Amino acid sequence: MRCLKWILTSLALGAPQTLFAAPSWVAATSFYRSPEALFPSGQTGKAALEKALVRQEQELFFQVKWNGKESRLAFDEGIIDLFCIRTARLKENTVLLSEPRSDAKNTATLSLGDDVKILERSRNWMKVQHAKGSGWVLWNRIEAKNDDHGLYLPVIETFLRKSPSHQAAVLTTILRGTRLQALSYEPSGWMRVQHGNQTGYVDLQHLAGRADFAAWAWERGKGWFLSSHREGAFLHSVDQRKVPLSDILGFAPTENRLIVSRNETGSPIPLRARAEISNINLTLWGVSRLNDHGEVWWKKDLFMLSAQAPQTETLTTEQLLKREIFSYAIEDKKQIRGLASSQGIWKTDDGRVWRKISIFGDQDLPVAIHPKGTWLVGTYRSSDQGNNFENSIRWDELARTVERKLNQVPKRLTLKKLEILPSSEVEIQLDTGSRSLSLRSRLDESAWY
Repeated sequence: MRCLKWILTSLALGAPQTLFAAPSWVAATSFYRSPEALFPSGQTGKAALEKALVRQEQELFFQVKWNGKESRLAFDEGIIDLFCIRTARLKENTVLLSEPRSDAKNTATLSLGDDVKILERSRNWMKVQHAKGSGWVLWNRIEAKNDDHGLYLPVIETFLRKSPSHQAAVLTTILRGTRLQALSYEPSGWMRVQHGNQTGYVDLQHLAGRADFAAWAWERGKGWFLSSHREGAFLHSVDQRKVPLSDILGFAPTENRLIVSRNETGSPIPLRARAEISNINLTLWGVSRLNDHGEVWWKKDLFMLSAQAPQTETLTTEQLLKREIFSYAIEDKKQIRGLASSQGIWKTDDGRVWRKISIFGDQDLPVAIHPKGTWLVGTYRSSDQGNNFENSIRWDELARTVERKLNQVPKRLTLKKLEILPSSEVEIQLDTGSRSLSLRSRLDESAWY
C-alpha cells in the first residue's frame, strides 16, 4: 500500500460542488444531534438541509486486516505513525483555524514546506505551532519528518512508577493517548518520562511510538537500516541486529500499519494488535442550522479511499519486507535513496516505492553504495544514482589474484558479497568452488589484494 499521503489530498471543504457527485435526492433525510448519536432526532427534506447548511465535516474509519480477519475501526480506535510525531512539514499552503472545525476563524496562513510543531490532536484535526501562530489543520495536510524522534502514546491506561520496576511505587495513572516524550531508556524495557510535574518510569510494552511503525530507522553513526520490529527498548533489524532506541535518530514509517488502542465498535481485533490498513472510509457530514433544532448533523456522502495498486515492476517497502532480501544499501543521508536485491534489483528514491532495474532480470546480486556516490550492483557500477550501469570489475585481473592466493585455478568465481570498508575500500567475497575468499580494492583501481 502506498503511503497515506494520498488520502483526502483533493478534499477541499469549502468547495464540495467540484469534488462530489450530485447527491441522490430522497423524500426525507435523517439528522442527528452529533455524529455519535445512536438515533436520529428528526427528518426533513435534503433540500431544506442543503439550504440551511453552515459547514461540512469529515468522519474517518479505518478498514483493517488482522490475522485473516477484516474489521472497521473508528479513527480514534487506532494509532498510526502520524499520531506519534512531534514535528511535521506542511504538504500544501494551509490556513490554520482557531478551532477543530471547518468554519472556525483563520489564525495564520502557512506555506507548502513550512515546519510546524504538533501540540495535540482531536480526531482528524492536528493543532500545530509556527512562528506565525498556532491553530488547527486537517491531519492529511501534514507529513512526518524523517529526523523526528517522535513521542509515545499509551495504548492502554498505565502507571507512572518511581523506578523501572512493576514493584515500584505508583506516582500516578497516565491516560490512554497521552503524549509522552522519552527522557531516557532502560534496557529492561522501561522509559523515563516527565508527566505533569512528576518524573518517573513507564513500561514500554504499554506504549506505541514511531519505532513501532518504522520500515526504516536511522542509527547514529551508521545510517539507515531496514527495521523488523520493536521489542522493549530495542529496535530489531531485518538482518537480526538489536539496536538500542537511544541510538535511533529518525524513522521512515510503514504507513499502512495501525496499533489498536480502543474497541468501542465491537471489533474482533484485540487491544495492542498490529493491523494492516487496507482502506479508509470517509463519511462527509453536513451540519445545518434548523429552526427549533439548532445545529444538526446529516450524512452527505460515504467514500472508500483505496491505495493505488503498484505497477508490475514496482514494490512498496511493505511488499519488499515480505520478500527474502538478499542485500540492500542506502545512501548515508537523511533522504532514503538506494538499492535492494530481492529476486531482482530494486531502486528507491524515497524509501517507500521501489522500481525494478530491468537489466539485472531476477538475479539476486550483492549491492553497495560508496561514500563517493558510486552505486555498486554485483560487478556493475553507476555514477548517476542507478540510472545507468557499466561493468566495473576486470575478471582477468581478479582471476589472476585468486589463482595466486589459492595456488591453483579456481573452479568458479561467484560474487557473494559487497561491502564498503571504513577506509572507503571495496571488499568483495568470492565463492571459488573450494573455499570462500575475501579481496579488497580501491574504487578506481582494478588491482585486488
